[in-house]
Amino acid sequence: MNYQELYPALGKLFYAIASSDGKVEKAETLRLKEDLDAIWLPMESSTDLYGSDAAHSIWFNFELCFDGEWEAADAWAEFLGYYRIHESAFDAELKSRINKSAAAIAHSFSGFNKAELEYLSKLHLTLNES
Repeated sequence: MNYQELYPALGKLFYAIASSDGKVEKAETLRLKEDLDAIWLPMESSTDLYGSDAAHSIWFNFELCFDGEWEAADAWAEFLGYYRIHESAFDAELKSRINKSAAAIAHSFSGFNKAELEYLSKLHLTLNES
């Protein structure tokens, strides 16, 4: 698994979940930061060109999508394209971490809403179709 390629795709996925209802709430960004520290940073030790933990690119790419005012569908399509190419590298543990973070982000602001549930459902089906 090339984590330096995975993490940007995850940033886009988590942005798609958070922005699926047309806005990104502060609680969603705080939850992503918590999951980054608790789930993604400890997972493995790859670093970027500057020596920082490569998992930080999850947050960086989430912010790029936010600052660029990406549509949730576009961010989802970017993740899905990455997933389709590298599907065999997604083991059960990685899929579990992805589902856990995505659900936690969606639930962080007033529970789940319809748009978030639709994306979570698509994610679940995507990760479990093989």
